[in-house]
Amino acid sequence: MMYLSLAVYFALNLLLVQAADLRNGMVAYWPLDEVQGTKTPDIARGYDMNLINLTAADVVTGKWGKAFKFTAARSTMLERENLATDLLSLYTKHTNFTVSLWVNGPPNQQDKRVFSEASTTANQPLFNLGTHNTAADGSVDIYIRNNANQQGGHKFST
Repeated sequence: MMYLSLAVYFALNLLLVQAADLRNGMVAYWPLDEVQGTKTPDIARGYDMNLINLTAADVVTGKWGKAFKFTAARSTMLERENLATDLLSLYTKHTNFTVSLWVNGPPNQQDKRVFSEASTTANQPLFNLGTHNTAADGSVDIYIRNNANQQGGHKFST
Protein backbone atom coordinates (compact mmCIF):
# COMPACT_ATOMS: atom_id res chain seq x y z
CA MET A 1 0.00 0.00 0.00
CA MET A 2 1.21 3.50 -0.76
CA TYR A 3 -0.19 6.81 0.42
CA LEU A 4 0.29 9.82 -1.79
CA SER A 5 -0.38 12.77 0.38
CA LEU A 6 -0.83 16.51 0.25
CA ALA A 7 -0.05 17.58 -3.27
CA VAL A 8 1.45 16.93 -6.64
CA TYR A 9 2.16 20.03 -8.65
CA PHE A 10 4.11 21.40 -11.55
CA ALA A 11 5.80 24.75 -11.21
CA LEU A 12 7.48 26.36 -14.19
CA ASN A 13 10.34 28.78 -13.59
CA LEU A 14 8.94 29.42 -10.14
CA LEU A 15 11.57 31.40 -8.26
CA LEU A 16 9.47 33.23 -5.71
CA VAL A 17 5.91 32.47 -4.68
CA GLN A 18 3.94 34.71 -2.42
CA ALA A 19 2.41 32.79 0.49
CA ALA A 20 -0.99 34.27 -0.37
CA ASP A 21 -1.46 31.98 -3.39
CA LEU A 22 0.75 28.93 -4.01
CA ARG A 23 -0.87 28.46 -7.43
CA ASN A 24 0.92 31.55 -8.79
CA GLY A 25 3.03 30.37 -11.74
CA MET A 26 1.86 26.74 -11.57
CA VAL A 27 0.69 24.79 -14.56
CA ALA A 28 -1.24 22.27 -12.44
CA TYR A 29 -1.91 21.60 -8.76
CA TRP A 30 -3.62 18.46 -7.54
CA PRO A 31 -4.16 18.46 -3.75
CA LEU A 32 -5.26 14.79 -4.09
CA ASP A 33 -7.64 15.17 -1.18
CA GLU A 34 -11.07 14.71 -2.75
CA VAL A 35 -13.12 12.88 -5.35
CA GLN A 36 -15.52 14.70 -7.66
CA GLY A 37 -17.45 12.09 -9.62
CA THR A 38 -14.77 10.05 -11.47
CA LYS A 39 -12.00 12.64 -11.05
CA THR A 40 -9.79 14.46 -8.57
CA PRO A 41 -9.57 18.19 -9.31
CA ASP A 42 -6.67 20.33 -10.45
CA ILE A 43 -7.27 23.63 -8.66
CA ALA A 44 -4.83 25.66 -10.78
CA ARG A 45 -6.20 25.23 -14.33
CA GLY A 46 -8.82 22.49 -14.32
CA TYR A 47 -6.58 19.67 -15.60
CA ASP A 48 -8.47 17.12 -13.49
CA MET A 49 -7.13 13.56 -13.19
CA ASN A 50 -9.27 10.49 -13.84
CA LEU A 51 -9.63 7.90 -11.08
CA ILE A 52 -8.60 4.39 -12.08
CA ASN A 53 -9.90 1.76 -9.64
CA LEU A 54 -10.21 4.49 -7.00
CA THR A 55 -13.30 5.74 -5.14
CA ALA A 56 -14.06 8.25 -2.40
CA ALA A 57 -13.34 5.40 0.06
CA ASP A 58 -9.67 5.65 -0.98
CA VAL A 59 -9.41 9.22 0.36
CA VAL A 60 -7.95 8.74 3.83
CA THR A 61 -6.46 10.81 6.62
CA GLY A 62 -2.99 11.96 5.60
CA LYS A 63 -0.22 13.59 7.59
CA TRP A 64 -1.90 16.96 6.90
CA GLY A 65 -5.52 16.80 5.78
CA LYS A 66 -6.58 14.07 3.36
CA ALA A 67 -4.67 11.88 0.88
CA PHE A 68 -5.29 9.09 -1.63
CA LYS A 69 -4.42 5.53 -0.65
CA PHE A 70 -3.07 3.49 -3.57
CA THR A 71 -2.90 -0.33 -3.62
CA ALA A 72 -1.05 -2.52 -6.10
CA ALA A 73 -3.57 -5.36 -5.74
CA ARG A 74 -6.31 -3.16 -7.25
CA SER A 75 -3.97 -1.39 -9.72
CA THR A 76 -5.12 1.98 -8.41
CA MET A 77 -3.85 5.10 -10.16
CA LEU A 78 -4.65 8.57 -11.45
CA GLU A 79 -4.28 9.42 -15.12
CA ARG A 80 -4.75 12.27 -17.52
CA GLU A 81 -4.28 12.45 -21.27
CA ASN A 82 -3.25 15.96 -22.25
CA LEU A 83 -4.71 17.86 -25.17
CA ALA A 84 -2.50 19.66 -27.69
CA THR A 85 -3.83 22.99 -26.40
CA ASP A 86 -2.94 22.25 -22.72
CA LEU A 87 0.09 23.78 -21.03
CA LEU A 88 0.97 20.19 -20.15
CA SER A 89 2.80 17.90 -21.17
CA LEU A 90 6.18 18.40 -19.64
CA TYR A 91 8.15 16.60 -22.32
CA THR A 92 6.82 18.58 -25.26
CA LYS A 93 6.13 22.02 -23.83
CA HIS A 94 8.83 22.79 -21.28
CA THR A 95 12.57 22.44 -20.87
CA ASN A 96 12.68 23.72 -17.28
CA PHE A 97 10.16 22.44 -14.77
CA THR A 98 9.71 21.08 -11.26
CA VAL A 99 7.70 18.06 -10.19
CA SER A 100 7.10 17.89 -6.47
CA LEU A 101 5.21 15.29 -4.47
CA TRP A 102 4.94 13.74 -1.05
CA VAL A 103 4.81 9.94 -0.78
CA ASN A 104 4.61 7.61 2.21
CA GLY A 105 5.11 3.94 1.43
CA PRO A 106 6.90 0.86 2.69
CA PRO A 107 10.69 0.87 2.15
CA ASN A 108 12.51 -1.04 -0.61
CA GLN A 109 9.62 -1.59 -2.98
CA GLN A 110 10.76 -2.72 -6.41
CA ASP A 111 10.06 -0.45 -9.39
CA LYS A 112 6.82 1.23 -8.26
CA ARG A 113 6.11 4.42 -10.25
CA VAL A 114 4.65 7.37 -8.33
CA PHE A 115 4.75 9.74 -11.33
CA SER A 116 5.12 8.96 -14.99
CA GLU A 117 4.65 10.96 -18.16
CA ALA A 118 4.99 9.53 -21.64
CA SER A 119 3.58 9.61 -25.13
CA THR A 120 0.51 7.49 -25.90
CA THR A 121 1.85 6.76 -29.39
CA ALA A 122 5.51 5.80 -28.78
CA ASN A 123 7.79 4.57 -25.99
CA GLN A 124 9.72 7.83 -25.99
CA PRO A 125 9.98 10.31 -24.48
CA LEU A 126 9.51 9.00 -20.93
CA PHE A 127 9.81 10.70 -17.54
CA ASN A 128 9.47 8.49 -14.42
CA LEU A 129 9.77 8.95 -10.66
CA GLY A 130 9.45 5.91 -8.44
CA THR A 131 11.07 3.41 -6.16
CA HIS A 132 14.46 1.85 -6.90
CA ASN A 133 14.16 -0.45 -9.92
CA THR A 134 15.89 -3.33 -8.06
CA ALA A 135 14.56 -2.48 -4.55
CA ALA A 136 18.20 -2.14 -3.46
CA ASP A 137 17.34 0.64 -1.02
CA GLY A 138 14.76 3.31 -0.27
CA SER A 139 16.06 5.78 -2.86
CA VAL A 140 13.97 7.55 -5.47
CA ASP A 141 14.59 6.25 -8.99
CA ILE A 142 14.50 8.95 -11.69
CA TYR A 143 14.45 7.71 -15.28
CA ILE A 144 14.36 9.96 -18.34
CA ARG A 145 14.36 8.95 -22.03
CA ASN A 146 14.29 11.66 -24.70
CA ASN A 147 12.51 11.90 -28.07
CA ALA A 148 15.43 10.20 -29.84
CA ASN A 149 14.98 7.18 -27.51
CA GLN A 150 18.26 7.99 -25.76
CA GLN A 151 18.43 7.54 -22.03
CA GLY A 152 18.75 11.04 -20.61
CA GLY A 153 19.49 9.81 -17.14
CA HIS A 154 18.78 7.01 -14.70
CA LYS A 155 19.60 8.53 -11.35
CA PHE A 156 18.96 7.56 -7.75
CA SER A 157 18.45 9.93 -4.83
CA THR A 158 20.93 9.88 -1.94
